[in-house]
Amino acid sequence: YSNMLGVGGLADVAAALAVNTSLRYLDLELNAVDAPAAAVLCAALAGNASLHTLSLRHNRLGAQGAEHVAAMLRDN
Repeated sequence: YSNMLGVGGLADVAAALAVNTSLRYLDLELNAVDAPAAAVLCAALAGNASLHTLSLRHNRLGAQGAEHVAAMLRDN
């Protein structure tokens, strides 16, 4: 919460998420997640079956970031 990760910091989180099989809740509120960061996050979450709740409130996703999230939810 409120770590202002942005795309650089989120890349490290995404790498861990890509192989994680036990995390069920992830709160990324107020972390400067914009469309490019959302793309990195959503690519890492493709095929992740353990995460049930992802909070992205108060970020800067914009329409393009929201599209990345919607596609990930649709395909996962």
